Amino acid sequence: MIGVWLLPMILAGQVYDINPLLLARNVSVSGQFILTDEIGRFLAPHLLTEAGIFSTADGRLSALFFAWVHQWVAWGDHVMWSAVAAKTMALSLVIWWFFIVKLFDRRIAWISTILIAFMPLYWRQAVWLDDYNLAFVFLFSSFAAYVYLQEKSRIGALLLSGALFGACAAAKDTFLIFVPWFCIGYYWAHRTDMKKVIIGIAVFGIAALVVYLILYIGDIRTLGYPVNHNLAAFWPGASEVREGFYLHAYPDPYTYFFAREAYDQTLLSQFTELTRIQQYQQYKSFINFGIGDIGVIGIVLNGLWLFVGSIPELFQQEHIGGAVLWLFILPGFLILRRDRRVLSLQIVGLIVSAEVIMRFFLHYGRNHLMDYGWILALLAAIGIAGIADKGLQHSKKIVTMIVLVLVVQLVQANRTIFARRYDHPSVSYVVAVSDAINLLDKDAVIALGIGPTQVTQVAQLSHATVVPFAEKTVAALLDEKKVSEAFETYGITHVYGYGEDTLRRVRFQTRSIESLDVDVGTQSKSISPIVTWLLHVIR
Repeated sequence: MIGVWLLPMILAGQVYDINPLLLARNVSVSGQFILTDEIGRFLAPHLLTEAGIFSTADGRLSALFFAWVHQWVAWGDHVMWSAVAAKTMALSLVIWWFFIVKLFDRRIAWISTILIAFMPLYWRQAVWLDDYNLAFVFLFSSFAAYVYLQEKSRIGALLLSGALFGACAAAKDTFLIFVPWFCIGYYWAHRTDMKKVIIGIAVFGIAALVVYLILYIGDIRTLGYPVNHNLAAFWPGASEVREGFYLHAYPDPYTYFFAREAYDQTLLSQFTELTRIQQYQQYKSFINFGIGDIGVIGIVLNGLWLFVGSIPELFQQEHIGGAVLWLFILPGFLILRRDRRVLSLQIVGLIVSAEVIMRFFLHYGRNHLMDYGWILALLAAIGIAGIADKGLQHSKKIVTMIVLVLVVQLVQANRTIFARRYDHPSVSYVVAVSDAINLLDKDAVIALGIGPTQVTQVAQLSHATVVPFAEKTVAALLDEKKVSEAFETYGITHVYGYGEDTLRRVRFQTRSIESLDVDVGTQSKSISPIVTWLLHVIR
């Protein structure tokens, strides 16, 4: 399966995007979880221990793992890092297979594993390494540990399962949203024995919490709280932890740290001019960053807007391969509800509770189908097996035919998605900018007027300090004759990513700032007509 996942990349000769490994790179260099300094600059490696601050990002266990893998894979070897992603995802599916064999049988294990492997959202994960890859290994290990050990020792099963889930959350915080439903589900299954419920939840919870917090012991010892923006809202005394994801709402660090009040007022003044739908879209940023006074009704409406907006993703080709999978998901749920009612309610409740927590309490706006898409694959596998059983003697042939048809459909969906991703990849552009920066002195500081994600990627591949500076922000500073002061605060020596008029005005007002010379053409990869045909051969 690893070869199938990597085939588009092998044919194209490059990855379609750069794996997000900046935190891991910095851990390998400094031994500390650092991304920026106090004013939001992505620091050069040699400045990390001198001027860096602890990152509020999650995924510390993943960063440590990737830093360890760096012993064999260079940071600039994007193809090999994608291979690491594929191998990690393959390991998680092996563990998943053993888990489902115990929970159901081999047939459902094979069908669900195949469906997960070919679902577009997981195929993408198999070639793009981030915190999810390692988290899935521990998540499925946690499930498998419980089902295999519960008959021998319930406490032992809960202890090991909890510890593995703690490692899962340490790799990716997102999976903490499962905890409330785990507790509710365990209570419902054992509600006749409250002592058993309390002890079980306590054992699992304490084991998970201990493992999860191990990497934050240093923070807690020195500061009294873990430096994590997800925990800051709940941990006493952690209000000093800044919103580590401020670039989701603010154009650049300068605006957030030095012009936040004025920017907030601008957003509020423009808010009344927006349509009702646009206002709902804006609520998320207002709530997360405390802009204005939204009120309880506004928070509920925002949650409802985000919840309803996430429903179409369950049917989109880009995520699960289209609505065709639902022809088996729905029968699968009905069959599971008939045969194992409690289990059916537990796994469907996990989806609903996760969505409610994410949309109404955490106000997450992006797609999180990745977190629980494996449940849909499991239900589809149960549905396929159930439908095939109607054929009695021909059930194996029916299963094989249905799975093959679905695989073809999913491959077709992936073909379309990868064709689009490789149509205008930004990898060559980011590498070209990084190479140009690496020709500068390592103490240079470059202001970049490109997207925040690309700035992070450039920082990952560069030996100098870089910082996002949106062109609108620079234009406003130029109008106010403050650009020289702002650039001096950030120590800017070079700029890149701005229009000619902006560059001309920057040179006039600053005099000493140089424009970075980038030759993007030298980094372009040409794809032969044969490879182009192969990438589009499945229709």
